[in-house]
Amino acid sequence: MLESKIEQARMSNVSEEPRIGCLLIEWGKLTEQDVDCILFRQRSKYYLFGEIAKSMKLATDADIQAALEHQHRHGRSADGMGPWPAELVMARPTETTSADMFRDLRLQLTQNWFSRGNKALAFVSTDEKIGTSLFIANLALTFGQSKQSTLLIDANLRHPSQHEIFNLSAENGLVDIMSRSELAHFIPSQTMFRYLSVLKSGKTTPTSFELLSGGQFPTLIKRLSSAFDITLIDLPSLNLGVDALDVAAQVGGAVLVARTNQTRIAEISTAEKKLKHLGARVVGSILIDM
Repeated sequence: MLESKIEQARMSNVSEEPRIGCLLIEWGKLTEQDVDCILFRQRSKYYLFGEIAKSMKLATDADIQAALEHQHRHGRSADGMGPWPAELVMARPTETTSADMFRDLRLQLTQNWFSRGNKALAFVSTDEKIGTSLFIANLALTFGQSKQSTLLIDANLRHPSQHEIFNLSAENGLVDIMSRSELAHFIPSQTMFRYLSVLKSGKTTPTSFELLSGGQFPTLIKRLSSAFDITLIDLPSLNLGVDALDVAAQVGGAVLVARTNQTRIAEISTAEKKLKHLGARVVGSILIDM
């Protein structure tokens, strides 16, 4: 049932009038009949507009790339929902040192955690200024780009931001699901990226974080893990409370995120000891400088 709901969510996000198609018509690369044919195939299979156009040999890779670059220059992403943050480097088809770093990290986490039967992983930082949420957003995109169905859960109920990063409405998210005990009746938000979904925070209150310490959250994680290949969990920093420690213990594994010239070794060491004391395995520590 959960898998079918997720697929319905993906299908409902197929654009009826893709801006990339309008651009290619304007440039004389496609006809309106071509776009109609592409849309027909897009409704029966969830692929991006550009992928279908290329597979049908109606447009070249250069045509699609030019349209994407045009949208980016004019402040629109491929789904027309506004520009991504500049720090979301994996959303742009360019080769950078940061992109290589995320791909390398994907390989390491796959070998050391996900290939061993684990499907969910929590990310813990010592300070809210480290930039963990953007880091996880990039990593989630990287897993999705390897064609693994990936879910990013915004469990940072003190300062949620994934809905802003991916230009999604803040409503109907984790808080709403758990406060109404609707674990079996929800649909994660499908992003424009084919293999990436986001479970938003929902509308938070000053006490929303208390929901994470109840028995519902482990049940939710278990249900989600059965429907996705990869589940990454964005958590509040340790300087704001113990939320992250509780969730990491429930998930079973965590990655510690630190920042160059900001996080002290003693802070990482203390966080690692606390996680191990609660029974969570520390899969690794990441030092970022983005």
